[in-house]
Amino acid sequence: MATNQGRFRRLHPLAVTSVFALANLLVFLAILCGAVSRWPRVFHNSFEWEPEQLTNPYCKMLESACDGLTGIIASNQITLGEKSSWAKRTYLFVGLALVTYLVLTALLFWLSVPWH
Repeated sequence: MATNQGRFRRLHPLAVTSVFALANLLVFLAILCGAVSRWPRVFHNSFEWEPEQLTNPYCKMLESACDGLTGIIASNQITLGEKSSWAKRTYLFVGLALVTYLVLTALLFWLSVPWH
């Protein structure tokens, strides 16, 4: 029985090695995407008035502060979107790697063991 356990692997060594290499590549890509998604980003969290804006009436100062904060929110949303897209890639590559390992394990088990 021990000699028959690796029958599929012996008959198709290139296919088994290629699928393992693909699964390992997917894991590496998942780790890379995870690192990029967790990498520190620059978030803008303050607004500063220019010296000439401080002499404006209160309504103008509020308007300029509102415009500045709207710009800060927009730039932070872009940064969060970039992090989110890298996180989605991480989950995709982890899922693909797990499915690849699972399929390869099933194939090696079901096709290697002789069923009588």
